[in-house]
Amino acid sequence: PCLGHLSVPATYICTHRWHSITLCMWQVCRTSMLGSVLKMLAANVHSVLPIKLFEVGNIVLLDPSRPLGARYEWRLVAVYCDSASGMNAIQALLDRVMGSLVWLRGGRGR
Repeated sequence: PCLGHLSVPATYICTHRWHSITLCMWQVCRTSMLGSVLKMLAANVHSVLPIKLFEVGNIVLLDPSRPLGARYEWRLVAVYCDSASGMNAIQALLDRVMGSLVWLRGGRGR
């Protein structure tokens, strides 16, 4: 299957503690992790199949109720690429991730 390109606009955040625009430090925050995983997949397109990639990290979402106007969220993105990909590999990964989430089972791990 062919993978397309996803263009995600960057979000710029400035802390409100700084009152002078000259002291304000601008940082670019990710609003999606899909772009970095697709970039890694493109760099490894000639690698031996299957290609398994994952990334866990923070993204920033706009949130007017927060003092800075944004909030962090942890996200997980995974890519499985093979010539005969099936849902069993994705289902096994999802089952393992959901089984590892301790807080969904009242604090007990497997």
